[in-house]
This record gives sequence, C-alpha cells and structure tokens, in this order.
Amino acid sequence: MAEAIQSDLISEELPEWKKRQQSSCIGGPPNACLDQLQNWFTAVAESLQQVRQQLKELQELEQKYTYDNDPIKQQKGFLEGRALALFRNLLEHSLVVERQPCMPTYPQRPLVLQTKRPFTVKLRFLVKLQEFNYQLKVKALFDKDVTENKGFRKFNILGTNTKVMEESNGSLAAEFVQLVS
Repeated sequence: MAEAIQSDLISEELPEWKKRQQSSCIGGPPNACLDQLQNWFTAVAESLQQVRQQLKELQELEQKYTYDNDPIKQQKGFLEGRALALFRNLLEHSLVVERQPCMPTYPQRPLVLQTKRPFTVKLRFLVKLQEFNYQLKVKALFDKDVTENKGFRKFNILGTNTKVMEESNGSLAAEFVQLVS
C-alpha cells in the first residue's frame, strides 16, 4: 500500500504541483499547496521508517524464536531491501524548487533575470523527519556542458555553493541568494 501511495505522490501529485508552479510563474493563480504535498511525503516517509523499525524488531524476535520454513526468515532480506528502496526513492524525489529564480528587486516576476544581476532561488525538502534537521546539505551547480546557443548565458555563484538545509516555517529549506546570470 505504501508503494501505491508513493507512486501516486511521485508520478501524479508532484508533477501536478510543478505544473501549477509553472502556471503561477507566468501569471496564473498562486500555487499554495506545497505544505499539503510535504505532509503527504512526510507521512509516507514516517510509515516506511516504521516498517523498517518493525523489520529490525522481527530480526530480534527471530534470534529468540524460530522454526523450520519460517516465512519471515525466508523473506526478511527481500522485505528490508524493498522498504529501503521505497524510502530511498521517496527521498530522491523530495527536493523541489520552492521559489523559482527571481531577482530581489522583482520577486513577483520569477524567471525574469537581468544579465549580470544577482538572483535568488529557494529549495525545499518535502520529507520533514527529525533525523534530517541540520544534516542535509545541498550544492548549487550549473550545467557546464550546455551547447552554445544564441541568447544563452553563463551563470556564476558568488560566495559558497553549498548550504545546510535549515528549518524555515515548518519545512527544511535552503536559499541561494548570490547567484548571477
């Protein structure tokens, strides 16, 4: 069941949120449902953490009580691997751009960047677990292998390109403010 819910979140809800965010960047209604998406991602992550904890407890019980052809003993490796794979997949899809690149002087106009002017971008991690507080680092990188096109600009990072995600309004976020186009 966790797999089905996670699949819906990653393949349906997250892309829908991204479409609404794109629409809001070009004048559509504001996109305000990121908190709900974070609640869903966090609930699935907590459920998967509980499954992993229960599997550890089963391992302890297995050392005390076991019998021939015990199905738990036979399937334990598969179950642990599956729970870990689901958890890892959820985390891989949990980093989103909360606020698209915008210039500090024009925050209401995201994605409109002037040449050689600083801009900001804010990232958010949708899984809010206590274990991740002040332990997640993000690194800003620009693709250097882009083919030269007319109108293409190179981007630079002033200051540090690595940030520790901090709690901000009930979520883990990092804001890069010294990016230059």
